[in-house]
Amino acid sequence: MRTRIAVAIAMAVIALSFHYGVRAQTQDHPQSVPAAAEPRSVWDGVYTAEQARRGGDIYYTQCSTCHGEKLEGVDDAPSLAGKEFLDGWDGRTVGALFEKMRTKMPRDNPGRLDRQTYLDATAYILSANQFPAGQTELPQDLAPLKLMRIDAVKPEPKK
Repeated sequence: MRTRIAVAIAMAVIALSFHYGVRAQTQDHPQSVPAAAEPRSVWDGVYTAEQARRGGDIYYTQCSTCHGEKLEGVDDAPSLAGKEFLDGWDGRTVGALFEKMRTKMPRDNPGRLDRQTYLDATAYILSANQFPAGQTELPQDLAPLKLMRIDAVKPEPKK
């Protein structure tokens, strides 16, 4: 009998911990909970116009000296917009782009910017490549970013 009670109490504690832990996380970072756990395309509007605007400010202060005023790439820094960018990133994920930026940029001190700054810059790059803005910002969590495909061409609607 004591074992059953102990197991029941343990299960209740675990359930409550999970419930309140997830609830606290969603209150602190409401955009960090993925809307759906299935792949999406950047054509679905995965960032907001405001996030891209903030990212543009960041780009011009942190990135443009190497990648160019128009994201065209300079010397060995690759283009971040247009055919060259799309050819290289087609079929890859926003998560991969974000992680590359976060771990490799800026070149002189990688990883020195905060997570939101890298997300905003990512949104700006998506905007510069003519992907439409949506209603929610790119999420803080990496898992949903890894489910967002960069498709050079807009996919056909699912039937």
